[in-house]
Amino acid sequence: MDRHPVTEDIWAEMQRDAHKLALENPLLAKFVQVSIIANPNVVAGTARILSERLATETVLKEDLNAILTHALAPVARVICIDAQAYLQRDSACRDILTPFLFYKGFHATATYRAAHSLWQEAKHGSAMWLQNRMTEVFSIDIHPAAQIDEGLMIDHGTGVVIGETAVIGKDVSIMQGVTLGGTGKETHNRHPIIRDSVLVSSGAKVLGRIEIGAGVKIGAGSVVLQDIPAYSTAVGVPAVVVGRPKSKTPSLDMDHTLKDDQQKRG
Repeated sequence: MDRHPVTEDIWAEMQRDAHKLALENPLLAKFVQVSIIANPNVVAGTARILSERLATETVLKEDLNAILTHALAPVARVICIDAQAYLQRDSACRDILTPFLFYKGFHATATYRAAHSLWQEAKHGSAMWLQNRMTEVFSIDIHPAAQIDEGLMIDHGTGVVIGETAVIGKDVSIMQGVTLGGTGKETHNRHPIIRDSVLVSSGAKVLGRIEIGAGVKIGAGSVVLQDIPAYSTAVGVPAVVVGRPKSKTPSLDMDHTLKDDQQKRG
């Protein structure tokens, strides 16, 4: 397992929060016990949570738990960084335990992390099964071959689609209804490259093998069909650059308005 002080500290904090939650909410006591308290580390807990959500009559819970434990072991630190992204960026997230237990955007991302590990091991059938179940259960579709760096936050998440050859950098924030897709029947590299610290607002569509530079803000409902230079704000159908965000990390600011962006001149 990818052992790291961050994972051990976070798990210890989650264990404390889980005991408190179970005491304060008897209805959730068994759920919290199975999901967090009974598990020795982040990988075991995440695998248990996902297996409870994703198992079927033909892919049984304990078998799936074993597969997920194996697949998530190399990415324990990344899972924690993904969870921390919700605590840092989502004002509704009160503690690190919340995304693990309740946020389907986090659950879908963790499922992708497992599927991607299996894909890299050439276990394509198992990886595709996880993608399919992710779509059915969470209404979020991430291809296991996509390349996604740490710190991804998918907020709310319903309707998010991320294609096979998409590349996503560090600390990216994606809202509900976003598509990182192709433009037709192209083969090979046909999905977008999203660089670090990009904010993609709700309903935006980014299509084709285009590059969205670091620190870009894409406005809600925009359709992006061409490269967007770093540290720009792009809105519209088709999207055009209208200015630049107030900081170089719009994904951390989570400001979806345009009022404080510096407007493009000329």
